Amino acid sequence: MMKTQSKKSLIYLAVGLSITMVGCGGSDNDSTPDPTPTPVVLSGVFSDSPVSGLGFETASQSGVTDAEGMFDYLEGEEVVFFLGGTRFPSVTAQSEVTPMDLYQTELASDIGVVNTLRILQSLDQDHNPENGIQLAEGINEILAGTEMDPQAPQFEQQATAALVVAGMSADDLVDSNEALAHFGQGRPYQLADLTGRWHSVFFTVPVMGTASQNSLNYTVESWDVTEQALVTSTALIKNPGRELDTETFSINVDEKGRITLFDEDLAGLDMGLSANKDVIANYFADEDGLEQELGLAIKLSNGHSVSDLEGLWHNLSIETPVADNFNPTEFGVWADSMQVDAQGHAVIKEMALPNQQAQTGSEELTFTLDDTGKVAFDGDDETNVMYISRSNDVILRHGHKAGRANFVVMLKSSLTPSLADLQGSWRLYNLQVPNEGDMDPAGFGYWIVDLSFDDKGNATWSHIATSEDAFLTEQSMTMSLNNGVFTGDEDLWAMNQTKDLMVVTSIYDGKAAYAIAIKQVR
Repeated sequence: MMKTQSKKSLIYLAVGLSITMVGCGGSDNDSTPDPTPTPVVLSGVFSDSPVSGLGFETASQSGVTDAEGMFDYLEGEEVVFFLGGTRFPSVTAQSEVTPMDLYQTELASDIGVVNTLRILQSLDQDHNPENGIQLAEGINEILAGTEMDPQAPQFEQQATAALVVAGMSADDLVDSNEALAHFGQGRPYQLADLTGRWHSVFFTVPVMGTASQNSLNYTVESWDVTEQALVTSTALIKNPGRELDTETFSINVDEKGRITLFDEDLAGLDMGLSANKDVIANYFADEDGLEQELGLAIKLSNGHSVSDLEGLWHNLSIETPVADNFNPTEFGVWADSMQVDAQGHAVIKEMALPNQQAQTGSEELTFTLDDTGKVAFDGDDETNVMYISRSNDVILRHGHKAGRANFVVMLKSSLTPSLADLQGSWRLYNLQVPNEGDMDPAGFGYWIVDLSFDDKGNATWSHIATSEDAFLTEQSMTMSLNNGVFTGDEDLWAMNQTKDLMVVTSIYDGKAAYAIAIKQVR
């Protein structure tokens, strides 16, 4: 007969088995799965400048962006941003999301990007996106029944209706150019900024101490830049006898906006991209020390109409003799104001440079503007080519005829210019030539200058490079605002509407100076 095992002996057996299992490498934990780690909540920012009060949703998180434009997400999640009843395209959540990410484009000028910028900036409570975009508390509830499609032809009507619902005026809708200018100035430079179609003019004169009329040259080119920054440059106009060639080369842009050309030996080139990414300016001195060149390029777009010309323009020009028909009386600089209506009719008046007397009277003409941005007017007595920028506030013109050539930059003025528009860092390229009737070799020269303006028109500046003996650092100047243009002691400065390009003219000591200044990303 078998003995019944006692409860006590069973306990001993269980303990023994447990010890045996531990001794053999076993563990109670082997049969228990590791606890699931708590997901790490990450933070990103939605930015034109940081946008607060914008709705967002992911699979695990939701809410509105905070005062710094921050939203929460988990690694790998998609996020949808919304403004009331308007839901923007979803995008993989990341540390920064911009409207360019929403529409999966590298072009800030994409219609969806531009219109998204416009409505967000329009709804900014203090109408100053420089300090961030603050949407009103409860804006998503207020606009819950309002839908907008930034990619639709009827967006303007939808947006103005939304502004009215939000208690604002339809007139508060920010202009496309203004919206792009703010967005561009807040973004670091990137290679994609160069992609597109450009129009460029290069104006060449002798260097200081030389007076060869053969160094008086001009070149007008069109550039097509691919997403890989491969440039096809096609010459449209050159001095008679110079070949109208086509070249292909690569370019790059660094974090300061400086542009380099990889396939060219151009040690004397200083080239920069403006804050709004629509203007390239440069100074170049050839290696033989005979020529120096001032250049400007503007980014182009399609879809223009003559009404894009409407507004007050300031036209600043430099003129020189031409190499093949030299006449020293053709040196000089000048400035005009030009009021253009929506039909392209313009009234032009000469402006007085500091310490100079302007001619009285006016000239009238009518401009045409085609879909590609090419500008013309009836009765033009020069061989010329003239285009308007995609921002609609810069016209770049080259013209020439027997005896002279000119380089003209026309800048559409802000409706409410102020000294605060100057605030920021600027790179200035200055070209000096003898004044009218004088071919003194000492009259040629140049400066490349870095300028820093405060919001009162005060600036400090220093030479980066110069033809002068004295290399100046930490100089100061103070600007005034007169009739829509800025003036110094001897200079007249005009600025474009998007506030990233200035052109300067002056006459002093028998010399004339013409400069281009581009604002740099903060």
